[in-house]
Parts: sequence; C-alpha cells; structure tokens
Amino acid sequence: MRKFDKAYFKKEIKRASLVLITYWVALNSSALSYLLKNVFGLQEHPGVQLCIRLSLPLLVGLVLYYKDLARDADHAYYYHNLANYKDLMSGKKKSNFIWKYLRHMVMWIALAMVLQVVVAMLLEGYDQSLNQQELMEVFTSDFNIFTVISVSVIGPIVEEIVFREIMLRQASYFINEYVAGVISCVLFTLAHCSNWMDFVSYLPITVIITLVYFKEDHLVLNTMLFHVLYNSLVTFIMMQSF
Repeated sequence: MRKFDKAYFKKEIKRASLVLITYWVALNSSALSYLLKNVFGLQEHPGVQLCIRLSLPLLVGLVLYYKDLARDADHAYYYHNLANYKDLMSGKKKSNFIWKYLRHMVMWIALAMVLQVVVAMLLEGYDQSLNQQELMEVFTSDFNIFTVISVSVIGPIVEEIVFREIMLRQASYFINEYVAGVISCVLFTLAHCSNWMDFVSYLPITVIITLVYFKEDHLVLNTMLFHVLYNSLVTFIMMQSF
C-alpha cells in the first residue's frame, strides 16, 4: 500500500466502475440476451452468445488497463534478464524466458489439480457446481470454436482483469495487499458458487491463482497465463466426456 493519492483513486474508481458495470451487464442483462437471441438470431447458439457477452468486458478492460498489463510484460522480461545475469555470474546456464514461465505454470497447475482431487474426495457425493453445469450444457448444446475460446481464453482473461487487476493489484494501492488478496479471493469464489459445497470446491483454485500473483512477481499477466492454461486443460477434459 502506497501513500493515498486522491487523483489516482478517482481515476481508478472511474475505470474500475466501467469494467465492473460492463461485466455485470454482459452476464446478466436481459436486454442484451433478447438482442442476441431475437435480433441476431442466436437462440440456438449459446456458445456464440457467451463469446459475444464476454468480449464486451474484455475489450473495455484491455482498453482501460492495457498500460498496466504492458508494464507487466516489461517487468517479467526485466526480472528474467536479472535472474539470467545472476546465474551467469554464478556460473549457471542461461534459462529460456518462455520455457521458464511455462515450467512455473505447469507446477502451479499440477498443485491445483492435486488440491481439486483432494477436495473432491472430501466432498463425497458432490457432483458439479451450478456454474460448471451451465458450462457443460453450453458445450453439449453448441460445441464450437467460440465456446472453447470463451471458456479457455476470454473468460479467464476477463476474470483476471476484474478480480486480480482491479480487486487485488489496484486495490493494493489503497489497502493492505494481503487484505485485498483475501477480498478478491472470496469474491472470485462467491461469483462461481451457489451453495457452501460450491464454495469449498472453488476455493482451492482461487487460492492458487492468488498465490500465483504473490509468488510470481505480483504480475497479473502471470495469473492470466495460469488461468488460461488451467481452463484449457479443464476444457480438454470436459471435451472427452461427450
């Protein structure tokens, strides 16, 4: 948490509000639903509808936060070069930038999958959350590239902008970052559940994403990469069931 900056606070409230309002409207607006189904004739294509809905907050979020995300890319490369310099000074081999990050993400994903298995064993008899059931219905009724992209790429990026960029990183400028981490963690979990078993089921992956943020240089691009890879793996697993 840095010294309170009133001007920055006002700016952040404005752009965060725009993203959050767009996010809510995209997922809950009956007017948008009517428009997509009856005007554009997408009644039989829920996957395409989902893609269009998620694209709205995606575009708004990227436009308003592109500078922050671009700095993430610069910082990631800087940290990598700094680590390489230290390795060279100590006689170690230079590491590949892309391979290093993929290796880290694979380790985090493996940990997340183990935790999910443990939770599934503890919640004996628990099947799927309402959110997962709705996604499965979309997959079975309208399986196409738009559905896959929505769940694997667009959805995770939008959620990282909302829950990690806005509710964690930006909030950390005004409150303690660990308090912001807990708040974003709880809100992200609540956004995906309808009962306490859903909450317990989603909590491990939420905690892992938050840990990725804190352990991987406080960069939202890292949580985006993890979330996209994780959802892509889950999507692949879902595809095998039908």
